Amino acid sequence: MDFLSDLSEIVTANEPLASHTYLRVGGPARWFARPRSIAQLQDLVRRCREQDVELLPLGLGANLLVSDEGVDAVVIRLSEPAFQSVNWGGEDAHKSSNPVALSVAAGTDMHRLTLDAVRKGLGGLERMAGIPGTVGGILRMNAGGRFGN
Repeated sequence: MDFLSDLSEIVTANEPLASHTYLRVGGPARWFARPRSIAQLQDLVRRCREQDVELLPLGLGANLLVSDEGVDAVVIRLSEPAFQSVNWGGEDAHKSSNPVALSVAAGTDMHRLTLDAVRKGLGGLERMAGIPGTVGGILRMNAGGRFGN
């Protein structure tokens, strides 16, 4: 792992990506990282930049095809609690006449977020129901958009 050898608690080498995609296809990632904190993520990004190593984010693996040859990169999965937080703007925000502003981490499951919003009586996310993925992946891919990128 060379430049990542001291991060063995969060980085594995030659991780099969098939187990991380909906279609269950794909070869190994040279390195697979699951940072547990923003500081660890920042450290990974810094190291990859310093070593000129490609960094690829992985959400839930929906709509993703990976070559059987794998990828020569660091694949990062933001699956830990630090990357799944949702701030609803206060417990009674949905009872106010003011719009509710959400702060949602990139690793948050969109299906879970949509269900939680409905349970809180909030509207606006219903059109995202049934679209698999994380908030970060959905934003990056413009999922649910009518006009593409």
